[in-house]
Amino acid sequence: MIEQADFLVRTIAIGAGLMLVAQVVAGEVRERIKYPLVAMLVGVIFYLLNSSPLMTSSGPLDPWIDLLSISAPFSIWLFARNLFEREPERRVMLGTAAALLVGWFLGNFVPGVDPLGFFLLHIIALALIADLVRVALTGRKDDLVEQRRVVRLWLPLLVAVQAG
Repeated sequence: MIEQADFLVRTIAIGAGLMLVAQVVAGEVRERIKYPLVAMLVGVIFYLLNSSPLMTSSGPLDPWIDLLSISAPFSIWLFARNLFEREPERRVMLGTAAALLVGWFLGNFVPGVDPLGFFLLHIIALALIADLVRVALTGRKDDLVEQRRVVRLWLPLLVAVQAG
């Protein structure tokens, strides 16, 4: 019964995510925020697929579904940094993306080192969330846009709770 309810809620969330992707792509959203937002939504959709055994079966697409799902924390971090107008340095972005790819590769294609790839991915994701919380809360008092100041409080807290 629980598995069926989980499957139903995930299916609804995936449908809602696809609708949001369509709205963001068709809407007039600043490009600086639009691309990370679409990547975040796609990553979350694939995370919903990847984290339930009922949504996908084992097969040749598993590593690629995993790749898109591990992009979720990176995309959330990039979206939030751009939203708060604190775009990360290019070398930090590229280094983080490369480290995520190494963890994904180790976890999916190198036999015998699976826990290493798993832990690397999760440590990087936690570091990204910690940075997101730091950036959001440290710049909150200086932010002149009231709506963004509210987002600076709630977005990192919700992301941190979800990650926990």
